[in-house]
Amino acid sequence: MIIGAGMLITGLGLVMVYSASMITALRYELVPSYFFRKQFFAALLGTGLLFLASRMPVRLHRALAYPILVGAVFLMALVQIPGIGHAVNGNQNWISLGGPFQLQPSEFGKLALILWGADLLARKQDMRLLTQWKHMLVPLVPGAFMLLGLIMLGGDMGTSIVLAAILFGLLWTAGAPTRLFVGVLTVAGAIGVLLIKTSANRMKRFQCIGASDPGGDGAPASRPRTESMLWRRADGSDPGSVRAWRNGANCPRRTPTSSSRSPVRNWASRGRCRYSPCSRL
Repeated sequence: MIIGAGMLITGLGLVMVYSASMITALRYELVPSYFFRKQFFAALLGTGLLFLASRMPVRLHRALAYPILVGAVFLMALVQIPGIGHAVNGNQNWISLGGPFQLQPSEFGKLALILWGADLLARKQDMRLLTQWKHMLVPLVPGAFMLLGLIMLGGDMGTSIVLAAILFGLLWTAGAPTRLFVGVLTVAGAIGVLLIKTSANRMKRFQCIGASDPGGDGAPASRPRTESMLWRRADGSDPGSVRAWRNGANCPRRTPTSSSRSPVRNWASRGRCRYSPCSRL
């Protein structure tokens, strides 16, 4: 069940990456599957590491928990040092390794919290200490908040949400009561609102939701008009808005002849535009 769920999530993620990045790749004059290929390669690499980790004994996982935690904290602290940390889209959460290679230490923080938290709770379960709140929360929650604080310094709200979800999963597995979840969720929600309010980049994203004029030029939203559009009219002119394209407005009409029996010609003769692939492709 775990393998099936993991494959399903990975497959859906790859589909969404391709759908969301195809136009961006064309805008930079790249092949449409450029970002998809990078993500697919990462998925293959992760699958190989998953297989190796599944063959490792539990004792080795527990032995690696603390070294990975210390290493993740060290790397996440390096991100905040000028000249070492690298910002992408307003988030200071990368370390440049030279050229196109970059490292995101917060990803190691996720793995560290999972291994360290699981080992910590398992040891306390063996000692029958999880019936007490202080043993369930300390030092798990302070350690998780330390990782969250380092991530928040870089302004990475998405990774912060994932890390908080990992913390909730650990507490739920340990049998934490519902009122404890409510308290932790309230604190996490307040921190999330604070992160949104203090970031102009995030506020701009929320303000554009439902906006009728995302471009800011006063014109209604329509199909993007970029130089790297996937489809153009055969004569090279701008096909206009999506509604006009669907209604066949300003399209050259073809006069049907007695020899035009094919469905394609009959469809074109009803006033639809014919499009050809962009010359850049």
